[in-house]
Amino acid sequence: MSSELGYTGRRHGRKLHPWVVRLVQATRGLDEDVRARDRWEVVLSIEDVAFWQGRVICDLLGSDGFAHGVSSVRIGKAFAEASHALSRARRFLFRP
Repeated sequence: MSSELGYTGRRHGRKLHPWVVRLVQATRGLDEDVRARDRWEVVLSIEDVAFWQGRVICDLLGSDGFAHGVSSVRIGKAFAEASHALSRARRFLFRP
């Protein structure tokens, strides 16, 4: 019954802001690790970025449109920046 009233959606929506903040921070950390040319940290940071992308997606799907102050533009921007950072990191790891 609670999901019919939107309670579950609101609960998931409340998690979006902190998860997006963590995704942005993880993306910045990945970029820093690539600039530092620290291969091991890049591997760990790739995992971190992917984890937070997953958390955002899961709660976004469960939010039923209750974003609680997180705009779809902000989420899209965070995902685009994360995708670009992941691409740069993979190129760094796999170039000869």
